[in-house]
Amino acid sequence: MSRSESWVQLTQEVTCEAPRCEHVFAPRVRVIRDTNGEEWSFRCPKCQKRYDMARVSARGVEVRAELRTVIGDTTMAAEEREARITELQAEMERETTRGADAGPGPSTETLQDAQLRASREGHDASSDD
Repeated sequence: MSRSESWVQLTQEVTCEAPRCEHVFAPRVRVIRDTNGEEWSFRCPKCQKRYDMARVSARGVEVRAELRTVIGDTTMAAEEREARITELQAEMERETTRGADAGPGPSTETLQDAQLRASREGHDASSDD
């Protein structure tokens, strides 16, 4: 797989933590995908401070795809589907590493929230926008 890049526009505003910037903006998240998985980050449009949101392993990308399939599977019994969703969400959490600057940084949607919102809106992080 070659390297690809796409963007996800978040709706929740954040405040840049850079000294003397404090710019308020809704981040446009850059998603870089390659054979190692995905890297999610954004920059303040005013001062260009970078915020690393997360890295998702290649296995995490596979788990996310399976999670989407299970969520939409109406043939599975409800209890079985809910149990599988819980398992996949736990595995997705293990396969996701928050970036060093993402720790107590500005309040943003979680990676999982951004991914689920993007999938509901018909945007796949692997597509080029």
